[in-house]
Amino acid sequence: MIQLYLKISLCALLLLAALPLHAQQKQKQLEQQSKSKPAAPKPKPAPAPAKEPEAYAYLLVTTDQDVNISVNFGKSYRVSPTDEGRRIPLENGGNLVKITPSDGGADGYTKEININSTANVIHKIELKAKREALAASKAEEAQKVEQARLAEQKRKQDEEAALKVEEDRKAEQKRKAEEDRKAEQRRKEEEARKIEELFNQINSSMVLVSGGNFTLGCTSEQSDCGSDEKPAHQVMLSNFYIGESEVTQALWRAVMDSDPPELNNKGCDQCPVERVSWDDIKDFLSWLNSRSGGTQYRLPT
Repeated sequence: MIQLYLKISLCALLLLAALPLHAQQKQKQLEQQSKSKPAAPKPKPAPAPAKEPEAYAYLLVTTDQDVNISVNFGKSYRVSPTDEGRRIPLENGGNLVKITPSDGGADGYTKEININSTANVIHKIELKAKREALAASKAEEAQKVEQARLAEQKRKQDEEAALKVEEDRKAEQKRKAEEDRKAEQRRKEEEARKIEELFNQINSSMVLVSGGNFTLGCTSEQSDCGSDEKPAHQVMLSNFYIGESEVTQALWRAVMDSDPPELNNKGCDQCPVERVSWDDIKDFLSWLNSRSGGTQYRLPT
């Protein structure tokens, strides 16, 4: 029993003696690990808040639209229509104030002004009014453009209508000219037909006179002759045609297209023409000879 107790006590001493040695080894391992790891970065101090510029004067702003205002490209201030006289601090000396709509200035409205800080300045931004005026101006311009477009469209329509009228006029003129040409052709054909009938009528009323020799003038046996009928002489005639009657009123009217002014028995187609001048007869014969196709008509001698 005493021996067993001594063995247990000895083991306990050995265990107790080993504990400090194990702790020392553990401490060395922790020190080596701490040396091998990089040192954790030290936290940076938070930046100091931006110092407000020293205000020598203020820009008092009222606006009818939300805007952002910056002074000398520094701090930006948002001003709304509900802000009544928003105080924007100004630096000593000149201040470049930039005004930009909060919606980004989609309509291109951005404004920069220079302000000296000798005194407070009241600035009223009527952006809404400017935008309404711009919209009204754009609407008016669009209306003018539309009116110009409609005017140009109407001008083209009027031009096309005028061109159509001119084309119709030319077509009608051409059609009428063609009708006139055909009418003139029919008239000429009718005139040629009437002339042909007229000459057929004239020629059918001609009587052939055979030519020959005869004594013209007074012979010595004839005592009651004028001096212009002497001496008697032989005359030779070739064959010729002569109308079987005098020129009728119907024939004269067909040729001259009118009756002689001093005509007896006017309206009697088969009655002879009388009381016509020598010039009228020449005109009558000239008309016949110009259309006879070579046959020559004259008064009998």
